Amino acid sequence: MLPIYIIAKLTLQEGIRKKAVLGGVLLAAAFLALYGLGMFFVMRDLEAPERFIDPQVFRDAVSGQLLAAALNVAGMLTALVAIFTSAGAIATEVEQNTLHAIVPKPLSRWQVLVGKCCGLGAMSAAFAITTTLSLLILTWVFAGFYSWSGLQSALLLGLLGILLTCVTVCASTLLSTLTAGVTVIMLYGLALVGGMVEQLGILLANQVMQNIGIISSLLLPSDALWRMAAQRLNVQELAILAGGGPFTGSSQPSGIMFIWALLYITGAVLLGMRAFAKKDL
Repeated sequence: MLPIYIIAKLTLQEGIRKKAVLGGVLLAAAFLALYGLGMFFVMRDLEAPERFIDPQVFRDAVSGQLLAAALNVAGMLTALVAIFTSAGAIATEVEQNTLHAIVPKPLSRWQVLVGKCCGLGAMSAAFAITTTLSLLILTWVFAGFYSWSGLQSALLLGLLGILLTCVTVCASTLLSTLTAGVTVIMLYGLALVGGMVEQLGILLANQVMQNIGIISSLLLPSDALWRMAAQRLNVQELAILAGGGPFTGSSQPSGIMFIWALLYITGAVLLGMRAFAKKDL
């Protein structure tokens, strides 16, 4: 386990210095600043309709919707950081011949790959959890709305970062840096669109559209993890009072999708180990 820990530590230190991480942190900081500013002015000028007996219920509904929308952006930022920092984890080092010094004798190839997955996955998870917790704190400060299960949302987005990291590292053992990044981004976009199609299918009672969403989640359960995270915010009932919203969804993934995501991560790592073991350096 010590070699894996050393590779993970070095990968984490190297990843933090990458421009992609710096750009992601700066974008997240700008996003959090805009979200906090927007939440402040919305809550200051918000007037509850006459049909609401308790104005605080309406304020909670609006702030919950804004938080769910912000969580969607946090998921996208997490995806970009995870993919861009992991796309060259193996491919770039193979192209630059930097693996020759450590792979032949001191370390096994599988230890290198698992270490990189751990280091980059920890970085992506930390980014997602920090961003989500910041959103929760800003919502509580400016709107007084809080969700005790918001920590579960943060952890689920952290798992999303780990998922995309492991998938991208696996793709990096099979493809070039650019191709690996583009491929995973396309899969992520496909899952995102598939989730939207599924929600529309539920509203329209169209089973074909629902099946499309389920298949896209099986191909990559990234959107399913985000919807599970949004569900933990407990804004669904409040959204009904406010007329619904695009970020709550008509249905939520079951616990089976959480298990599938864990199996997907395991499968991606095992596939990457197998591909890397056969790769010509």
